[in-house]
Amino acid sequence: LNLAHSGGMDGLPYTDHTCLMGNPLWADDLGKMCFNPVKNYQIAIGAGSWYDSRNIANFDSGTAGGTFWSGKIIGTAEYGTNPSNHPIVLRLESGNSGGWYIGFNRAIGINSDSAQAHDQVAIYKSIAGRGTGYSRSILQGIIRPGRRMRISNWRQTNHELVIDVKEINTKTVPGYANVKVTFGRQPNPASTPKPTQKPTPELTPKPTRPPTKNPTMLPTLKPAEPTLHRDSQCGDAFCDDNETRASCPSDCAVTIFKTNTEVDSNSRGQMFTIVSRKRELSITSFDVMGKKNASGECVVYTRVGDFKGYEEDKSGWELIFQKTVETKQSVITNMGTLDREVRIPAKSKQAFYIYCKKGMLYMKGDNEGSPFDRDSSIIINEGVGTRRLFRKLDRNAKYSGWIRYIISP
Repeated sequence: LNLAHSGGMDGLPYTDHTCLMGNPLWADDLGKMCFNPVKNYQIAIGAGSWYDSRNIANFDSGTAGGTFWSGKIIGTAEYGTNPSNHPIVLRLESGNSGGWYIGFNRAIGINSDSAQAHDQVAIYKSIAGRGTGYSRSILQGIIRPGRRMRISNWRQTNHELVIDVKEINTKTVPGYANVKVTFGRQPNPASTPKPTQKPTPELTPKPTRPPTKNPTMLPTLKPAEPTLHRDSQCGDAFCDDNETRASCPSDCAVTIFKTNTEVDSNSRGQMFTIVSRKRELSITSFDVMGKKNASGECVVYTRVGDFKGYEEDKSGWELIFQKTVETKQSVITNMGTLDREVRIPAKSKQAFYIYCKKGMLYMKGDNEGSPFDRDSSIIINEGVGTRRLFRKLDRNAKYSGWIRYIISP
C-alpha cells in the first residue's frame, strides 16, 4: 500500500494512535483498527484503491473568504452501510504541498480497538504531496461535540478557517459527525438596499501635490505559517494557557515513556520499581495493556525504595489510585490520573504496585530487580506478578505499559 508512518500531537513519528500506522497495538496481528483519513484518502484516490472515491469529499476554500463546507462524515468501520454516500474523509485544499484532512474516528466493528479519540472528530496534516503517494501524516487535533478548532492565517490570507463539530450521533447506522468548516467572514443574507439621492459633487479647493519621484519600498516579509487555536478542553492532549499540571495533568504531562517489551504472560498485579536517573520527577499516570475487553476496578499503590519484603504486606504501601477502568484486550489503556503525583528525587528508587481485577499483560522477566528499559530520565526494573491483591506471587515480570511523568523544573 506504500503507506508512511503516522505521527501524533507530540511530534514523534509513531504516536498517532487513531491509525494502524501509528503502531498503537504493538503488533500487526492484534486488535481491530483502521487507518487514519490521510491514509484512507491515499487508498481511495491512489492506484489500487478499495474505497469508492465518491466517499471522499474535498473543500477548496479559495483565498477570498466567505466560503464553507457543511455535512455529515462517517467512520471507515461503517463504510459498507452508507446508503447516502456520506464521506469518510474531508480533504481541505491548503494551496501548497501537503494537505489537511478531517475524519470521524467511529470506534466500532473493524475499528473497535482504536486506541485514541474514540467516536470523536480528528484533524490531520500530511507533510508533502497531493495525498496520493507516500507521505507522513501528523495528528493535529481532536474535537468533541460542541467544540471547534481554529486555524489562523489559512493559506497565508490572514483569514481564519474554523472547524466546528455540531453533533456526533452513534445511535444510528451509520453513526456520523455533523461538521461545518468556514473560511473567513461569512456574507450576510442579501437585502434590498434603499435608494439614495444623487450626491452633490464638491470642488477641490486646491490642486493636490504630485507623488514623490522615488517612493520608499517596504521590505518583503516571509508569509507566516497557519497557527492552530483550540477551544480549551481538558483531555484533548494540549496544555492550554488556562490549564496547569494540577488542573489538567493528562494534558500538561511532559513525557510519556513507552516500555520496549512484547507480551507473553498475564496477571492481575505487577510490582516493579522506577529509578530517577539525573533529575527529580513526578509520576502522574500509568497506561496498562489489558488481558481482555472488560470493565473492572484497578488500584495503584506506591512506597519509597524497593518492594522487597513488602510483597504481601499492604501496610507498607500507600494507596494512590482506585477507580473502575475499561480495558481492551492487547491494547494500551490509560487508567486515569493518580490521586497525587508521586515525586521521585534524583537518583532515587520508588516502588509501584498496579493491580487490575480483569488482568494485565506483561513480558516474562529473567532477573528480578534488574533494569530492562530506560529513557533519558527513568530506569524501569523487573518486578513480579501477583495473582491476587498482595498475595499469590507469580513469576518475574517486565511491565508492558506506559508511564507518564513530569520533570521537575
